[in-house]
Amino acid sequence: PFIPTLTPISSTSINSAMGNLIFWRTTALTSTQQATVRTILTTTGFPWAALSEVDYTLDPDSLDSAVKKHRYDFTSLTGQWQDTSKTVAVTANNDPIRVIEDLWSTDEATAPSDAARPLCKTNTLNSRPTAYSDGSTSKLVCTSDWQSSSADFTLIIIGKNDRNANTPDGGTHWMQGGGGTYVAHTGLDYGNGYLAAHMTQGTPPNGPVNSTQIIYPTSFNILEIYNVSQVWNGIANGFVPLVGARDVSNISAMDLHTFFENAPSKVAAEWWAIGNIAEAMFIETTLTKTERARIRNFLAIKHGIVAAFMGY
Repeated sequence: PFIPTLTPISSTSINSAMGNLIFWRTTALTSTQQATVRTILTTTGFPWAALSEVDYTLDPDSLDSAVKKHRYDFTSLTGQWQDTSKTVAVTANNDPIRVIEDLWSTDEATAPSDAARPLCKTNTLNSRPTAYSDGSTSKLVCTSDWQSSSADFTLIIIGKNDRNANTPDGGTHWMQGGGGTYVAHTGLDYGNGYLAAHMTQGTPPNGPVNSTQIIYPTSFNILEIYNVSQVWNGIANGFVPLVGARDVSNISAMDLHTFFENAPSKVAAEWWAIGNIAEAMFIETTLTKTERARIRNFLAIKHGIVAAFMGY
């Protein structure tokens, strides 16, 4: 039963991340009862208890429509097709993907040929579909560049790269642009994973840019790159930002338009994409730290990525 008054809790003898754990067995407290408990805890030395309940997740679909530019969700088979006429739907593991529709615009991503179709592969973490590239010809090309002129943006990709036999680093370019822009470059480097905001335009310090960051090798990761007034920042799984922000003022636009870097390609085979993409989105604004953390938490729950519950 609910006990409306609690024995006062001494906080002076507690010095740890969790000061108290109170558990009611076989009952769920009403909102009024929860408020009563918070009030009691507040008066006994736990001011954080007075905070109201907070939703720590944010569905990207709830953002303002003006900033929602592109969202491709490979975990939903709705809007994925095996043919360009969109008569044969992707319905099962190992089905080839010729077209995936954009949830936020009409910009479909299409494989240039049947041979270039990535495969639908089930994510063992959550049994959801993903798009798999085998590191040879897999490619999905969007109708147009994601950003026609330079502006702030937030790019999020959920991806898992497998070791590329062409290099000990096992690098993977997840996306490419016509001007030589490569984003969300992951790999395996001496047993550690890394994420790189990699650009091949210009000369240092504006480019090329290759900022590294530890991630989880051969596991799904939430990769973020965001641009604020022509300065790029990147993080993986919500913790430890990439080493330093990078000035990219010489880049005229975020000209990304192709999922997976594969043959034929302007880069060596060691960077061709081997692995899975679960989801990708492009938001044409710089989100606040809190907004990005809440979106990350939403995506972590959706894709089964525990490490993303962090606050950068």
